[in-house]
Amino acid sequence: MTYEKFLTVITQSVQQAMGQEYRVLLHHVLKNNATPMDGISILKIGEKASPTIYLNEFYKEWEKGKSILEITDKIQRIYQTHCRKMEFRIEEFKNYEKIKGKLAIKLINYHENNTMLQEIPFKRFLDLAVVCYVLIGKIESNTASILVRQEYRKIWKVSEEELFLQAFENTPKLLPPELKSMNTLIQEALSGQELEDEKEYQEGEIPMYVLTNVMRFNGAAAMLYPGVISNFARWLGKDLYILPSSVHEVILIPLVSDIEKHVLEQMVREVNQEEVEQMEQLSNEVYCYFRENGEFTL
Repeated sequence: MTYEKFLTVITQSVQQAMGQEYRVLLHHVLKNNATPMDGISILKIGEKASPTIYLNEFYKEWEKGKSILEITDKIQRIYQTHCRKMEFRIEEFKNYEKIKGKLAIKLINYHENNTMLQEIPFKRFLDLAVVCYVLIGKIESNTASILVRQEYRKIWKVSEEELFLQAFENTPKLLPPELKSMNTLIQEALSGQELEDEKEYQEGEIPMYVLTNVMRFNGAAAMLYPGVISNFARWLGKDLYILPSSVHEVILIPLVSDIEKHVLEQMVREVNQEEVEQMEQLSNEVYCYFRENGEFTL
């Protein structure tokens, strides 16, 4: 079965399973870095909006042997367990006073999202763009959010300046920063439990630290939190290389003479090509942070 046929079959299957009290709508959307995604929204009659359940990964499950019925059951469970519990109502979304506390910022690549950015409020930062989104909740292991478009800002009747001031203020509170050494994160992955951070490195080993947020969602934006990078660089006593590992985290490395920037850039490009999904890639560049003037540069 082709992917396009799968989309039709699974949409019909979910509609049949949900019954006549619901509408199941198929969406084709472009996500970060112009990545095409397909999903369904399940709406009870009278409802105008519902979180999207994306189908791309379900097709991979079907290819590995899961039946349409099993996938349909899983989608129903996700809807009943997560989507129905989310307090998302169109009228509330139109009310800025009710939505402003959920605004947050994230970083995306400016050049890869140039077309999308024509419809979205943004601020340039190096080769990136800072954009705003509304944090809704979680669906399974994914975090549900809505990217803020110009049309929403106009409905809310707020300026771009006010929008970004609110989002910048909220984000460290909604998504506090998490900074750990790479060694600690590897040990946590192997042990299955959270450990005290160990910042000591062996002689000759390149010190690496991972900066994200506690949800590890859109965590690269933590590099913009007030004082996070500057305080860490001061504690380390070094300027920093910043490697954009993905939209969810960045890697911090002391800027020292025996580590050449072009080598790090090649590493970032290779990791992006081989390991990071297109939708989660942030940049192929490596940034520098200098303590003396507090500046970020390419």
